[in-house]
Amino acid sequence: MRKIECDVLIIGGGCAGLSLAYEYAQMKKAGLSVCILEKRENYHDDKTWCFWLDHQQDFSHRDIILNSWKAWRFSSKEQSYIHRSEHFAYCHIASLAFYKKTTQAIEDDPRQTLVLGQVVSKIEKNGKYFNVEGPNLSARATHVIDTRAYEPDELIQYTQIFQGFSGVEIETEDDFFDSDLVGLMDDIKGNGKICQFRYLLPFTKRHALIELTSFSNAYYPPSDLDVSLQYYLDSLKVSYKIIREEQGVLPMGINHPPRSEDGIILGGMKNDNLKPSSGYGFLRSQIWAKLIVTKFCNDTLDIKLGKAGHYIPDFFDHTFLRVLDNNIDLAEDIFMSIGKNMRPDSFAKFMSDKAQVHDFMRLIAAVPKQPFIKAVLS
Repeated sequence: MRKIECDVLIIGGGCAGLSLAYEYAQMKKAGLSVCILEKRENYHDDKTWCFWLDHQQDFSHRDIILNSWKAWRFSSKEQSYIHRSEHFAYCHIASLAFYKKTTQAIEDDPRQTLVLGQVVSKIEKNGKYFNVEGPNLSARATHVIDTRAYEPDELIQYTQIFQGFSGVEIETEDDFFDSDLVGLMDDIKGNGKICQFRYLLPFTKRHALIELTSFSNAYYPPSDLDVSLQYYLDSLKVSYKIIREEQGVLPMGINHPPRSEDGIILGGMKNDNLKPSSGYGFLRSQIWAKLIVTKFCNDTLDIKLGKAGHYIPDFFDHTFLRVLDNNIDLAEDIFMSIGKNMRPDSFAKFMSDKAQVHDFMRLIAAVPKQPFIKAVLS
């Protein structure tokens, strides 16, 4: 039985939990003891995180950005549109590089401890302390920060639109990819129930991540995409080897269950750190982590925390999701209209929660009007 006592217990050592622990490691003036509990036994390269970044933006992890691109493409069977930006780059971080950097920072910080292989099954408030239990765990903490993802059955119950993806990272024998251009949404098509497209990250001319992605208001396991993905890979007519695989389902728009008032601070998808219209969450997690660490250092962690300030972007996101929910057959037209009509920098700012009023106006002007007006009025 592992027994732990600390000031702050972070449950979940994924993107949000490790981002928080890393930011705390950079702030030396706070004296709170922190323990991070993670259910996995070890970390491996299981995810690809991408985001749009302004070259002047405050960002803690520029040193582990492996690739960045200034151009991205939308395409369908009939049309293709390329965005080129002068001010924003589409950036890529491999999860293993992030895991190594953040866990090393925790290891070097005498105030923090990372404990792997720990599953939390019970959290109870007892006076001014939290008692946290698991199969091999008994912990007591003054503050609890829960960054765990929803369980699969909860996710199915509360998600508005599901984004499923299945992909492979491959190396080809010969030069094949345009390494300067991301296929953000390629070969977009819908069948009335699902919108599907390809996602291409070209790391070099011979090395790329290729994913098949689907949007739907019903849950489909990501393995349903495997046959179509393999069919596409076969159609390339190029020799390749698979380096690794990744797949999953992201929630786009979560109708959260009732939240307890016991003082537990929520992070990750439970605090809306995933952008509803896209599933992008890495930048939001970094912003959230800096906010919480500021409260660490100002000794105001007991103040009730609400959601991060994404209200205007989330209004547009949720309107977009209502349109998709009611008109999934229009998804191809909507995405291609955005690719055709929206300026690259305005699109990048919207996707990274940096949009101003004029950027939202450009988004409104870029999309088909009738379904969006109906969604706003409904």
